[in-house]
Amino acid sequence: MADVIRAAGGTRAIVSGLGVGVRLGDVYALFDRPDASVPPPPRSPRDAFQSAVRWLGERKIDVRGAEAGEALLSLAIDAELDHVSFAAADVKAIEDALHGAGVEPVRRAGDSRFYLAGELLIEVTAETDRPDRFWCPMHPHVRSAGPQVCPICGMALVPIAPPRVGQYRMEVSQVPAPRGGGVRALRLRVRDPQSREDVAMFAETHERLLHLFIVGRDLQYFAHEHPERTRDGFELKVALPAGAYMLIADFLPGGGYPQMVHRAIVTPGHRASPFSGVDLNEDLVEKIVDGMRVQLRVEPRSGRPAAALHFRIADASGSPVTSLEPYLGSAGHLLVVSPDLTHSIHSHPEARSPGPELTFDVEFPSPGLFKLWLQVQRGGKVSAVPFVVRIEG
Repeated sequence: MADVIRAAGGTRAIVSGLGVGVRLGDVYALFDRPDASVPPPPRSPRDAFQSAVRWLGERKIDVRGAEAGEALLSLAIDAELDHVSFAAADVKAIEDALHGAGVEPVRRAGDSRFYLAGELLIEVTAETDRPDRFWCPMHPHVRSAGPQVCPICGMALVPIAPPRVGQYRMEVSQVPAPRGGGVRALRLRVRDPQSREDVAMFAETHERLLHLFIVGRDLQYFAHEHPERTRDGFELKVALPAGAYMLIADFLPGGGYPQMVHRAIVTPGHRASPFSGVDLNEDLVEKIVDGMRVQLRVEPRSGRPAAALHFRIADASGSPVTSLEPYLGSAGHLLVVSPDLTHSIHSHPEARSPGPELTFDVEFPSPGLFKLWLQVQRGGKVSAVPFVVRIEG
């Protein structure tokens, strides 16, 4: 192995689940005891690799980066070649494609499938060494080495951007209503935490560049809006009455992580009044909104302030609703806020479902009371159903 490293200029590598060897670019020479049941082919590593690439290509399996590591493959390694292996993000998809071409594996071992191409043994194995490069903006713990779809919300995973230091800032200007107080439009500008310049690029999350939640200070007013992109930011035409509000912007900036940015505003004509907090009388397990009867069951998670929120939706007669329509690419949306509006969570159900059951797995910032709004679409109409929940520690 040391001779190979000196000759090729590669580095010693330990590939999880596969073994030790030499890495050069995306190509590895792994050293192990050969499988005695299949005799190694009498050919150079380079010839074997090129034959394997050609064999797969003839069966419509494209090997990306096949030119990498030519220096390593060209070495006269004083060892018997056991087989050529290719790592894939989705081994099952490769197996299905080869099955369609009339080829079946001669052996299965864990996440690996072995095929015979004449005398050459070819392995297709699960990728173990690529770092996570993609994630779901709504569920950042869902990550992948390549482009995939989030198994929770069905959203396409997006590239993980380099981290930004600091907090994105949102500047808000109000366009007053002509009379009676309140505003007729809001204008937003999102600033980069480092350069303080306007953010120029936004990635689409659930079919929009920016989701703007407007929550009244008394936790009674709620709106989920989508401002239009302008030359220097976003603009939302909205008839917002006089009052105190928290604006919560949910967006994915280019070169940044998913953001939930809060900005408090007071619209013209507002007269301050004491805030009494969350009304415990709202802590109901059933609400009737737009002809739908929505029941909530809270399933606490042991040992932490988290819960699975189970919603069951029926019509006015009590019959289960199974006609929910996708709303912004999801079966439903859930906004959770703390009573002081300093914490917010925008969540989506664990699975795509037309009803009657929707489940959201939510990590709360702390024990206590929280206000939430469930949004679903039925018959082209979007409904918001409010609840109050108490989360134990």
